[in-house]
Amino acid sequence: MSDPSPKYIQIKQEILAQIRGGELLPGSRIYSISEIMEKFRVSKVTAVRALAEMESEGFVRREHGRGTFVSDQDAGVLQMR
Repeated sequence: MSDPSPKYIQIKQEILAQIRGGELLPGSRIYSISEIMEKFRVSKVTAVRALAEMESEGFVRREHGRGTFVSDQDAGVLQMR
């Protein structure tokens, strides 16, 4: 990642691109905090912030003890954001 924007935004953008591109479908499990930390080589704080932003914007839902999943919202809504 050579983008000058904050790492959590870069992570969010990459995951959202996977959602919009159909690689991650509604209801599918996405990366865990540990997986984000390893994949993007970031701290836990950065990984948590990226997931929290996506959750607050409705792109993903987090289920305690189960993981983080792509929102079941209409795919058209996800693509517009």
